[in-house]
Amino acid sequence: MCDLDFFKNINDTYGHIAGDYMLKLFVDTIKEHLRNSDIIIRYGGEEFIIMLPAINKEKAFSVLEKIRISFANKVLAYKDFIINTTVSMGMMEINTNDYYQPTFLDDYINIVDQKLYLAKKNGRNRIEIR
Repeated sequence: MCDLDFFKNINDTYGHIAGDYMLKLFVDTIKEHLRNSDIIIRYGGEEFIIMLPAINKEKAFSVLEKIRISFANKVLAYKDFIINTTVSMGMMEINTNDYYQPTFLDDYINIVDQKLYLAKKNGRNRIEIR
């Protein structure tokens, strides 16, 4: 799960159109690093879930770290402004050998959401892993 750091400040300072452009810049940055089999879901206002099937935890972290660094180095030119921000992430590995239960999805989202908030608490622009 990903959340743009201080996104509300972008909307409040530069307007919601600038915020929309920043979201697009983030998604474009993600797409630079994903395979065709990977999935990106907009989960909330500026929150996204990235699913990387058939990949181990270390490789997944590497992909997310590339996204995090790449986005931190990008800027949005909007009107006369240069805007940048970072992203915080919570990550976990899902064992596909577990027997599926209807509550798993909710459990997984709660876990990565807690890790995301830990990333924010620990300074933002980072990934916390379960």
